[in-house]
Amino acid sequence: MKKVLLPLGLAIFLILIFVLGVVAAENVAKNRQDTVKNILEQQAKEKEMQALNSAAEEFIEEFDKLELQEDKPLIISEEDGEHNKVLARYQIIKDDSTIGTLYYIEVKGRNAGLRLAIVIDPTTRNILGYKIIANNETPSYFGKLDDSFFNQFINVDITKPVFEFNNVATVTLSSNAMIRAMNLAREQFYQDLGEELPKPSVNFTYVSSIQLLPDYSMFHFVMTSETGTVNAQLKYDTSTKLFSYEDSDVVLSQPEIDALLGVANKNKPKALITDYNANTYEFTVTTTGFSGTITAYIKLDSNGNFVSYEVDPKHIESYDDIELNPLYRGPDPIKTIPGEIVDKNGTEGVMNVSHATVTSDALKRIANTLRQVWEANNQ
Repeated sequence: MKKVLLPLGLAIFLILIFVLGVVAAENVAKNRQDTVKNILEQQAKEKEMQALNSAAEEFIEEFDKLELQEDKPLIISEEDGEHNKVLARYQIIKDDSTIGTLYYIEVKGRNAGLRLAIVIDPTTRNILGYKIIANNETPSYFGKLDDSFFNQFINVDITKPVFEFNNVATVTLSSNAMIRAMNLAREQFYQDLGEELPKPSVNFTYVSSIQLLPDYSMFHFVMTSETGTVNAQLKYDTSTKLFSYEDSDVVLSQPEIDALLGVANKNKPKALITDYNANTYEFTVTTTGFSGTITAYIKLDSNGNFVSYEVDPKHIESYDDIELNPLYRGPDPIKTIPGEIVDKNGTEGVMNVSHATVTSDALKRIANTLRQVWEANNQ
């Protein structure tokens, strides 16, 4: 019996030694992994702080330090159904005085994780500028944004009641994300001060439009203020895509005109009738799709019903681009949606093509704009 127990005990001892060795090796490996992870996280944090300091230096030349301020709540927004938040607030300090505020903001564009450092001058209340710290957007998509888009965010007065920027229709998700970040910085700044955001003193409602083709359109707005209701007309230049104040039934102050133009520009027509035949009810309508301009040729009957809808084959839509849109597997919206709109005599009930949403929306926008203008001018 002893002869049997001795080898058995030795075997158990060796197994125990082996198990302990494995456990020890795993602990050493885990500790090594944790150490490497901590080093990488520290390096990433240092790199991030260097980028934030660089952003501050770009717009405020001389300062002593960036000081993290954590005593006030930071905004988390679900605007447009996307998760956006102010990650941190830094005071830019010189001689123990705050000479600037840097908001570190994360927004979702085409992808998650677009991070910007936005610098505000607390005295002038201007956004001095910004710097992109992290960018996960698709390079070929984000690269469509040019200097004219980015430059509109530099030296911006945040006290203006109408605080708006122009997005880029072919890069809607990324450009709207940048605009969202600027609005978050402005909202956070006023929340930190305990003040309400500046708002226009008047409200405007779109009534109708008359297109005087091909150069410009006249838009009719109703303004509601403390003194009553005012009718106002704006001219929309189809070449510059800008509104200008034309006339109203009472004299408007400059702030009222500015507010009117701001609201109109925010709601400017996203599709335009560029040509038409008054005898045959044939229209040429353009809008911006995913990759560029979409031109459509539409015929109505004398009652404004859709008779035909064809898209110019020279379009450059690219919803089936594997790099930009790897999930697209659906039918060609340009071949299917116009026919559905004619069959249904409008866009109600016409479904978007999955993963070709921007193009689908553009095709429906063309029809909706034409119907809106027809109804406004045939009441």
